[in-house]
Amino acid sequence: ERALFYSLFARLLAGPADLGVDQEFPLWKSGVRHFTDYYCLWDSVRNANSLLSLFDPEREAELLNCLLDVAEKTGWLPDAWIAGHSAMIQGGSSADILFCEAKEKGICGIDYEKALRYMRKNNEQPSPDTWLYGRYTGDYHTYGYLTSDHVPTSCVSRHLEYTYQDRCIGRLAQLLGKEDVAARYRKEAGKIWNLWRDDVKCFAPRKVGGGWTTFDPEAFSHPHHSFDPYYYEATGRCWAFHAWQDFPELVRRFGGAEAFVRALDAFFDQDQYDSKEMMLHVPWLYHYAGRPDLSVRRVRECMRRYFAPGPDGLADNEDMGCQSAFYMCAAMGAYPMMGQDLYLLGAPVFESVEVALGRSGKTLRIEAPAHDDGAFVDEIYL
Repeated sequence: ERALFYSLFARLLAGPADLGVDQEFPLWKSGVRHFTDYYCLWDSVRNANSLLSLFDPEREAELLNCLLDVAEKTGWLPDAWIAGHSAMIQGGSSADILFCEAKEKGICGIDYEKALRYMRKNNEQPSPDTWLYGRYTGDYHTYGYLTSDHVPTSCVSRHLEYTYQDRCIGRLAQLLGKEDVAARYRKEAGKIWNLWRDDVKCFAPRKVGGGWTTFDPEAFSHPHHSFDPYYYEATGRCWAFHAWQDFPELVRRFGGAEAFVRALDAFFDQDQYDSKEMMLHVPWLYHYAGRPDLSVRRVRECMRRYFAPGPDGLADNEDMGCQSAFYMCAAMGAYPMMGQDLYLLGAPVFESVEVALGRSGKTLRIEAPAHDDGAFVDEIYL
């Protein structure tokens, strides 16, 4: 485990290329350190940015300040920034989540007031090109959800991501003392449930008139999963576990803790989990049903099945560190929840882990003298 841990750590560090301060970036001079190959935040926001914020918060601040500088020059926060151009948006602006998380964790040196203005723009202003900037705002504000009639791809998963980004906008506004803005965006975040279908226990596509679109939650509706009309790169059954702003309410809607555990068990036992980016948090959700021991069991299954010390050791694309970060956080026994100052605790695979907390001179030490080095155990005490 130690050799694999260090090899994945090296992969995580090979993130966006550092272009220096007014050195290698050719488009403008601004006194801001620039990076390229953010490909892309939609992936790294799942866990890699959180891990970076833990051991190098100063670098995370530089990454976010680069995004703000890009927004100043282009008008919009990018979700992917490559060779001086915005690239495809996969589910809204993941930068919204990162700025909220950075403020929650006390990362300094970021103009959070400016960040909030650009975050709000994603919700409040129509995009000139939804492939590259902002959101599909028309349906979202008119009907309270993205309709299957007007949004050509990923209408359900985009809706879920928009609502969580709105939660993060509201939370940042609250942290900045803007309670009126915070209250508005809490309501926006509540739109998530406008696409919940209780009869099938998942978020489902809906038409302009309010009726439900016929769909199969277990299957894709397009041969290329990135262009599915309803869900991005995973089926409706996976996206049912994406109520980031209120997992306790999701547990309630599944029928309570025991029913939620059964749904998670079925998801794994029927091989619907495959280590894609948007699934990486799912093995940890047993925590919200009061069963962290089951989270540990599923996480260990995933570590053994999808990670190995070889050329084909990752089951899916690294995608700016999210696969490596999953393994590293699981091995340390603390998994970050994106956009929040929250870690879900598991069972470390090492007897001791030390993390230098940036340039603060402080160290996080995790000790597990009774660690089981990756094997199943009958009972985990947290």
